[in-house]
Amino acid sequence: MVPGIIANNQLTYQTKSQINFGFDLAFLGNRVMLSANYFNNNSDNIMLFSDEYSSLGFDFYPSNSASLNTTGYELDVFSRIVDKRDFSFDLGLNITNNKTIINDIPGGEHIYKGRGGVEIINRVGERINSFYGYEYDGVFATTEEANQAMLFSDRGLQYKAGDARFLDINEDNIINNEDKILLGSFEPDFYGGLNLNISYKRWSLNSWFQGVYGNKIFNYVRYQNEKMTDLSNQSVKVLQRWQYEGHETVVPKAQWGDPVGNNALSSRWIEDGSYLRLKELTLAYNVGEQFSAFSSMKVFITVNNWFTLTNYLGYDPEFSYSSDIRNQGIDYGTMPVSKQFTVGVRIGL
Repeated sequence: MVPGIIANNQLTYQTKSQINFGFDLAFLGNRVMLSANYFNNNSDNIMLFSDEYSSLGFDFYPSNSASLNTTGYELDVFSRIVDKRDFSFDLGLNITNNKTIINDIPGGEHIYKGRGGVEIINRVGERINSFYGYEYDGVFATTEEANQAMLFSDRGLQYKAGDARFLDINEDNIINNEDKILLGSFEPDFYGGLNLNISYKRWSLNSWFQGVYGNKIFNYVRYQNEKMTDLSNQSVKVLQRWQYEGHETVVPKAQWGDPVGNNALSSRWIEDGSYLRLKELTLAYNVGEQFSAFSSMKVFITVNNWFTLTNYLGYDPEFSYSSDIRNQGIDYGTMPVSKQFTVGVRIGL
């Protein structure tokens, strides 16, 4: 005999209320166009698998017990800056800002634990799916410095010279769950794109930039390559590890099994995922109408993902490891987007 599933006959549909305000404007014979929208969405009765008491023999219980609010705006701008007979220059810009805040959740917060010790927290009044961990504050360079701090891990071990230094938020000399803070959300503050189109006689140059700003990423690949707890291959970064008394560095010492917890999830592993990427660039030449036996012919070369401006240390700040929204900001080492070069001829019959 095995226990069945705890039934909830009160489960119902998620409900959503939404308010949108917007306007569209055009000037100078549509040479300048502007579209702006503001939205405010409330989602209620969200089904959540709430933590259940283990004494009942079940881990989770389904219920319509969560709600959240998403607000933001969208802005689209187009302008033909130059409009001459043989030369034109167009600029297009779109930007979106949105923020999702937890309105209600059982117990006030819910923590999801993933691979690599990552913790994702959803807390009432805070942004959705925020990373949850310690504030990393470098490495104890000397034994005297460590003894003055007198910090102990949640495992009861004192931090010594060469160990990581985490901020003791509640000042009780113990680094534990009471000292964890929100380290940012995978949800960006802004995202959007930029289009630049130039034409001169039969030549045209079209470019499309895309980017995001303000999102955070857990760099699991760097975590694996810098943890120094087993015989795994490590990156050259570990050559900067603490090795002797008085050594000032930001990389803790190597320790088998990490007994004190130097590699606990902290701001050390959370990086800024902002980037600006040249997504597409096309240079084309229009041979003209009635070319040979064809009505038209255009020769072009296109480059995709030519370059990316970012401070992210991983392979690529643009990735999607899983369809699970909780894993959207975790970089488990998916393949980065590749540069693509295309040469072609477009013929009109």
